[in-house]
Amino acid sequence: MLVVVGVITLVGNRIGYDGGIVAAAPGMALIIVIGLASLLLARFAPIELPAFAYA
Repeated sequence: MLVVVGVITLVGNRIGYDGGIVAAAPGMALIIVIGLASLLLARFAPIELPAFAYA
């Protein structure tokens, strides 16, 4: 799901702001990795915090 939203965001960036997909891809990949890491921490960390608190 994170990858699908990332691709949709890249396409929207290309259409709306005329930005290059290749130029925006590293930043989007970083955002996806941070989101995935926060979801994994929320699942496996012993502290009960929402996933957005880890991001």
